[in-house]
Amino acid sequence: MKYLLFYAVTLLGGLWLQVIQNHFLGGSLFSVQLLVIATIYWGLTRGPISGPLMGFLWGLLTDAASLGLLGERALLYSAVGYIAGFFRRQLDDTKPWTQGVFTLISSLGVLLGELLVEHFFANGQRPILLSMWLQPLWNALAAPLLFLVLRSWDMVWDVRERGY
Repeated sequence: MKYLLFYAVTLLGGLWLQVIQNHFLGGSLFSVQLLVIATIYWGLTRGPISGPLMGFLWGLLTDAASLGLLGERALLYSAVGYIAGFFRRQLDDTKPWTQGVFTLISSLGVLLGELLVEHFFANGQRPILLSMWLQPLWNALAAPLLFLVLRSWDMVWDVRERGY
C-alpha cells in the first residue's frame, strides 16, 4: 500500500509541479521540463521497467492536460525512461556531470522527437523558437538539483530502489 501511495503522490505531485512551473516560466527562455528530468531519474535509479512506466504515465497525463497530440509525450517520455533504465548499470547516477550530460542528450532527443511527430501529424506548424532550443540546456543545469530533490523524496518515504 505504501508503494502505491508513494507512486500516486509522486505522479500527481510531479504533474502539478510541471503545471505550476509552466504557468510562471512556460513562455520564457527559462522553462524546464521537470517531468523529463524526473523520468530520467526514475530510469537511472530504478531500471528499464519503472522508468518507462513513470514516463508513460507522466506523458499521458501531460498529453491529456494539453491540446497537443494524445500519446506524443507518453511515447517520448517512456522512450527516455527506457533508455535511462537501459544505461542504469553503465552510468553513475550520483554524479552531477552524468546527470547533466545525460539529461541534455535526452532532452534534445525529446525536442527532436516532438518536432518530428508534429511535422507528420499536426495540422499546423508551430514556429521554432529560441526558448525551445534553450530548454535542453536548462534541463541539464536543473538536473542535479532535481535528482537531489527526488532522492530526498525517496528517503522521506523510505522507499528502497528495487531495480525493476
